[in-house]
Amino acid sequence: MNNIEQQNFDYSFLDSETRAFIQEKVQAIHMRLKRTAEDVIAIGQDLLEVKARLRHGQFGQWIQAEFSMSERHAQNFMNVALRFGSKSAIIALLPITVIYELASPSTPDRIIELVEEGMIEPTVPNIREVRQEIHLRELAERPAPTPLFVHSEPPAPIEAIQPLQEVVPHILPPQVTRQSSVPTALLMSESNEWYTPKPYVDAARELMRGIDVDPASNEFANRIVQATTYYDILSNGLDKPWAGHVWLNPPYGRDAVSNQELWSRRLIEQFDAGITTEAILLVNAVTDRKWFQPLWQFPICFTDHRIRFYNTEIEGGQPTHGNALVYLGNQQERFMDIFEPFGVIAIAQRRTQR
Repeated sequence: MNNIEQQNFDYSFLDSETRAFIQEKVQAIHMRLKRTAEDVIAIGQDLLEVKARLRHGQFGQWIQAEFSMSERHAQNFMNVALRFGSKSAIIALLPITVIYELASPSTPDRIIELVEEGMIEPTVPNIREVRQEIHLRELAERPAPTPLFVHSEPPAPIEAIQPLQEVVPHILPPQVTRQSSVPTALLMSESNEWYTPKPYVDAARELMRGIDVDPASNEFANRIVQATTYYDILSNGLDKPWAGHVWLNPPYGRDAVSNQELWSRRLIEQFDAGITTEAILLVNAVTDRKWFQPLWQFPICFTDHRIRFYNTEIEGGQPTHGNALVYLGNQQERFMDIFEPFGVIAIAQRRTQR
């Protein structure tokens, strides 16, 4: 990094022997740091070559058997090799965690340039913060979204939609607005529609190898989620099957029942029925709430920060709670590897009856 290398330490106050000793150590450390970056790239290139020769599913078994390495760890090596190749000088003096963050596919090239120019301090939190700012700026510059529905036919008028409590009476509260057949829990104000920043969605997509359904979304949010199927406020995801891999950030607010309770309960039902095969649920980390208790049966990542959600005005939300990312599925170890950078993973221990 040019600017970093130019910040020379003042050795003038040291005696000649001490100065010579320390400067010798500086050269030795520089060589080891450079070698570390080169080794990471070399390992990544080797892993890429081996992966290309193995059939689908064999690579994970191989790295686990030979190196006790998770796929997430191997992917970090391969990302560095793909991103930096022979340009090890760019990352030679950086910590490994920072190198992995810079090499992530979600990190724009502009951030690498800013680090190289000394414009931002190369730390993981700084990189993530700038990445989020760039992402929000890009969203702001895109054309305004146009209505888009998952059905090929135009949506029915709101008053023509079948009352949802007739479809799933065990889920919905009995109150329905007189102006509409859609429950008021779905008629969210703008303040209730807050969308998840890209890094968390990317992690979910990496874990599940794609997102099939986002049941509480819209066209604007799906630019980031990229779900194969999504349901907006009119197409009404609560009465649809959520098949396959699901991403769910429930609408906030409440009617007779908290929306987070309503949607998380529905997700668990879909998972227990075998309709949903894997899911990531993002909710407030309010462990004292009754609706949160059923989530303890699943691994949970409690974020070590409050997620700054955004809306259609690209305004960052001011969260009042920490967050919990709940995983429903059979890849517990992989979930821990991928989501651990966001916080602490909790797995509840079952109590044994005496």
